[in-house]
Amino acid sequence: MMANDWKSKYDYVSDFSEGLAVVTCEGEWGFVDKKGKEVIPLKYYGVEDFSEGLAAVNRWASGWWRIEYVDKKGNLHWDTVEDEAREQKL
Repeated sequence: MMANDWKSKYDYVSDFSEGLAVVTCEGEWGFVDKKGKEVIPLKYYGVEDFSEGLAAVNRWASGWWRIEYVDKKGNLHWDTVEDEAREQKL
């Protein structure tokens, strides 16, 4: 098996950012390492590249689209301005 054969199973593979690449398959987004191992599962509806150890991810939760941040181990860290704006309207 050639070094980059793993790329063929994805619809899209980005350039690497902080050691991880964005990948998509059938509308779901996640991240792989340089060997093609999925380190953050393809379960998001959109993601951004890693910057300073975190990446923005878009997911559906509790009836809302949420933009949150995930670390390189897949741990979610905090909700963003969308939640703050919704709370201010209450």
